[in-house]
Amino acid sequence: MQVQLRIAHWPMVIGLLFLSNCSSQHFSGPPIDLIPPSQSPFYQPVPIATGPFDEFQPALSPSSPNIIFVSHQGGNLDIYRLLPDNPAPERLTIHSTDDTEPKLSPSGEHIVWVSKANDVKGDIWIMNADGTQPRPLTNRKTSDRSPVWHPNESSIFFTTRSVGERFERIEQLDLQTGKRRIVVAKGYDPAISPDGTLLCFANLDSNYQPRIYAKLLGTKQEIALTAGNYAAGMPFTSAGKLQSQGSAQAPTSFTLFFARFVDDENDDGTIDLKDGPSLWSLEVDPSNPEAAVTRQPSPLTTSEPGQFFAAATSDYLLYSIRRSQDLDLYALPVKGIIPDNVEPGRLMETIQTNPNPKQRRLVLRYLISNHSGLAALAHYQLARELLAENNFDGALQELAQVDKKSTTIEVKAIAQLQSIRVKLFQLLGPQLDIQSREQNLFVQGFRAEAKKYKEQFKESNTVRSRARLLLAETLIALGNRHRATSILEKLGTHSPHSCR
Repeated sequence: MQVQLRIAHWPMVIGLLFLSNCSSQHFSGPPIDLIPPSQSPFYQPVPIATGPFDEFQPALSPSSPNIIFVSHQGGNLDIYRLLPDNPAPERLTIHSTDDTEPKLSPSGEHIVWVSKANDVKGDIWIMNADGTQPRPLTNRKTSDRSPVWHPNESSIFFTTRSVGERFERIEQLDLQTGKRRIVVAKGYDPAISPDGTLLCFANLDSNYQPRIYAKLLGTKQEIALTAGNYAAGMPFTSAGKLQSQGSAQAPTSFTLFFARFVDDENDDGTIDLKDGPSLWSLEVDPSNPEAAVTRQPSPLTTSEPGQFFAAATSDYLLYSIRRSQDLDLYALPVKGIIPDNVEPGRLMETIQTNPNPKQRRLVLRYLISNHSGLAALAHYQLARELLAENNFDGALQELAQVDKKSTTIEVKAIAQLQSIRVKLFQLLGPQLDIQSREQNLFVQGFRAEAKKYKEQFKESNTVRSRARLLLAETLIALGNRHRATSILEKLGTHSPHSCR
């Protein structure tokens, strides 16, 4: 059955797909209303391809007005092309086996993808952009996936693993000679910088946490671009313009996009690959990739199931979201949900008024990344958000950043006291019930810390109040509820059973 994708205002879509210089057919991205609603500072994702089947893994080119993507509408996974003058998608592959992971060449003339037509493990194939002349590039000796184009279209990079080997590697395949060479001995999901000098990829660190790494081609050094306790993967770069072979270009900074897992979406008490990811960006300079390590990645979207699959041009981000049971394609500006011109003060206001916890956390992470003057406050507010979900470890991480980034002694002290309170509730639970001698010793130590801050900050009512609250909570845990109640009444607090 032919499935008609729902695409709103298609005549407007055609106009938006072409810039003023129509002869160049420069593809600026999918259609989107660039004016956020007046009631909110956020862009709303615009549906591009929706239907009763999965639509995901989009591919774009700056030289083509078409959108390439994968859909299940034909009974198995196949590659489709969406043309600006026809809202019905055109099926490009007709195999009875799955065809996935298409990548449109910078010129817009060819597509590489993963086919299982000859091998259930998956091979890399190539075809014209209209689906004609398909042919395999790799064979049954390896399991191959995630191809990407070199900017000059002379070669592709892809993930591969030989039969019997444990780890995947990244190889480069010369399209003229067919020769393959290993460029990363252990890694997967390559993404190439627009100038073709820096290869980014995913791999596990020493703690088996997925990270994003970078390697200057022609060198051996591999640099971790992401850090912290959050898993990151599926890196990609914006669809760059075609480079002529042999042309020498000075390395220029580019935006690296990737998926990151930062929220406990399934409420199982841990943040891992089972949760819905959000999309993030990081500015990288190929001539100095080490500098990216010190930069804060910027969040682009809220956490949603299915956001592994995305593509970008210099203007737009096209990505999948799982709504109900199916994956659908949506578009946003390349900078994400939050516009560049929104005043940070207005964003801070949304923290108090927005009922959507996902958007509140997005705003706080955005402020941390893009407004250093508000970073300490945003870290503190984010810790409160995480505590509301009993994410104690995440809250402690954010409070440690407050201590690190704040220049005010009182603010540092408040963050330190709040960290002790978080540890107290993490140790004993909301009822502050001591179950062992070891726990009793910990609580005695927390009580001593509270007394120390109370004496050290005699001139700061705020710090002293926080210290007295912690002191009352430790007294409750130690069984002295009468004295604890007296302290809480003076503070105007009657319920200590929350560390927010």
